[in-house]
Amino acid sequence: MTTHTPLKGSVSYDEMPYTSYPFADTHPSRLAAIAQTFGLNPPALENARILELGCASGGNLTPLALYYPNMQLVGVDYSSVQVNEGIESIKKLGLKNVELKHMSIADITPELGLFDYIICHGVYSWIPKEVQDAILRVCNENLVKNGVAYVSYNVYPGWKTHEIARDAMLFHTRNISNPTEQVAHGRGMIQYMHEMSAEGSMFRQIMNHESALIQNAAPYYISHEFFETHNAPCYFNEFNSHAEAHGLTYLGDTYIGSMFVETLGDEHRQRLINVSEGQQVVLEQYLDFISNRTFRQTLLVKKEMGRSIKRTINKEYLKKLSYQCQATRIENTPDLPATAHKYETPQKRHAIVYSATQKSALQILSAHYPNPLSYDTLKSEIKAQTKNDFIEDELLNMLERLLIVAFISPWNSAFSTQYLGLSAPTPTHPYIDQKVRQHALATGHLTSHMHLHTPLNPVLNLLLPLLDGKHSIDQLVDALATAAQSNQINFQRQSTQEIITDPSEIQKEARSHTQNHIELLKNLGYLIQ
Repeated sequence: MTTHTPLKGSVSYDEMPYTSYPFADTHPSRLAAIAQTFGLNPPALENARILELGCASGGNLTPLALYYPNMQLVGVDYSSVQVNEGIESIKKLGLKNVELKHMSIADITPELGLFDYIICHGVYSWIPKEVQDAILRVCNENLVKNGVAYVSYNVYPGWKTHEIARDAMLFHTRNISNPTEQVAHGRGMIQYMHEMSAEGSMFRQIMNHESALIQNAAPYYISHEFFETHNAPCYFNEFNSHAEAHGLTYLGDTYIGSMFVETLGDEHRQRLINVSEGQQVVLEQYLDFISNRTFRQTLLVKKEMGRSIKRTINKEYLKKLSYQCQATRIENTPDLPATAHKYETPQKRHAIVYSATQKSALQILSAHYPNPLSYDTLKSEIKAQTKNDFIEDELLNMLERLLIVAFISPWNSAFSTQYLGLSAPTPTHPYIDQKVRQHALATGHLTSHMHLHTPLNPVLNLLLPLLDGKHSIDQLVDALATAAQSNQINFQRQSTQEIITDPSEIQKEARSHTQNHIELLKNLGYLIQ
């Protein structure tokens, strides 16, 4: 058996396990939607077979198994500690549709079977060249004809500044082998470099960013991102040459907005289009240079599918998708005509709409967040709201424009719609699936059907077991108040930090905390209708 043996100096994932979370951008619904956006017909999600390379303890796969019981999921990882931890968790949940295997990616053969979607997040840049080859080989050999593979990796030019920090920390800890001590001393080195950098210099600007990143990141992230023997960023075009050598071709990026030049202004846009000569990879490599990009999440398909990719978005493709939008309307816009509505995302992206159709569309999409709406559902709700003012071309034009600038996110239209969102009334008897609650209590975080995760706090830890659809809000309040009276949880006065002991005050605090947390769970898409 071929093995991937960690080289001397590398950080063992058994010694410093990588916390295993879900990654929303790897959700098969997102991968399928991007394939559809560019004219492909990817495998259906309901019965899809998913393979994850470098699955850790299954934190990215287990939620899919919970929400998609007909999917078949397989994870492979070289860390026996993490795989065994995941296997134990899966057994406790009683899941039969997910399997974790302790093995090297290099040992995977076609005998493992064909998969509709292959995911490899946070592995490619941190392994030897022969295992990188194995990843791309598996993405070809074990992928169905119309399947989609996801691979993430560090890229230049942005990672060149990170390498300053990495090299300094490696040098400073050259005689330290304990991962925890490496991280502590490495942070000290970066803090010292930050303090010594000259005010106003370019180096101070670099160290401002590096220091903030390294001081605030989790130890496991710093250990594996900066102290691994292998951390080999590459240019985007180099990665694609490697993929093409293994029979794969570039489909797109999970961040669709990074693929287009529409946000650059007419002059700059046309210059890049001209110099790229119609080659998508060349265009995006230029975009990486001007954005100083550090990280990519690339979607690949088999080379024979490349001929079917349509780089111009067809409006008929848009009708097959669902759309998600996290935006709020800005009411005070004196610089705009009275007929305009301006919306803003948390990332400070903006959209201005004028027509009744487009205003209604953004209002409806935002109200349904975090749940995506299928095109047909969105169209139906707009027509009900605008009556005879609905113009379909205006809707399609807006969806295309907002997709290109990453104001909205595409999802596969087969996505579940049974979960509540922002606009839904708060249920009288909140309900979260029993296995989802069990998984959350075991891992310390809730994961939604959108693959978003929320860390648990003491209030959620107490409420979760009761969110079975049988307990009313009043019963939840009483349970929380009882827990506070028995010192399982403490409520404090904000002004003095004094622990509240008065029963009537405890009851009031319990109601406030219960209502706020139930509203939060609803708004984040955890509660079932």
